[in-house]
Amino acid sequence: MRLGRIVSIAITVLAAISAHFPAAGEGRQPFTVTISAPDTSVKVGDEIRVRVVLTNVSEQPLGLMVEATQAEFYYRVRVFDESGREARETEYGRNIRLRHWLGSEAGTILKPGGQLTEETTITKLFDLSTPGEYRVELSRPVSGDSKAGIVKSNSITIKVTE
Repeated sequence: MRLGRIVSIAITVLAAISAHFPAAGEGRQPFTVTISAPDTSVKVGDEIRVRVVLTNVSEQPLGLMVEATQAEFYYRVRVFDESGREARETEYGRNIRLRHWLGSEAGTILKPGGQLTEETTITKLFDLSTPGEYRVELSRPVSGDSKAGIVKSNSITIKVTE
């Protein structure tokens, strides 16, 4: 247990340090985030899962905290309805956003060019019980240092029908 905690702290420190090195080019972020969904048309009540792929585009190793089946612990997930309003959060989604629940302290080091694949279940975070089209996007801070910036994903559209 103690060794796991030490490894976790070491990865956290590496993540903070790696954010201070220049990325692949001046002004570029050290990673990209791409999202996709296996089903972009679902029925009300169906589970909506989104695949998240983070790619290290820098020239150095990147230390990251991860939660493979619950990416929402380390990403900010946003969902918008057809009129551009944010979808209503579930209680779980609100607790995650307010950091009332934290993910595990697992970490990994991603080599340059390496990819990390995670998933999040959008319907655990947001109430999508009203039919319509929803735009989903994620973002992740580069590190704990707010000056290092935030990396945003692409947007995907999910159609919810009756």
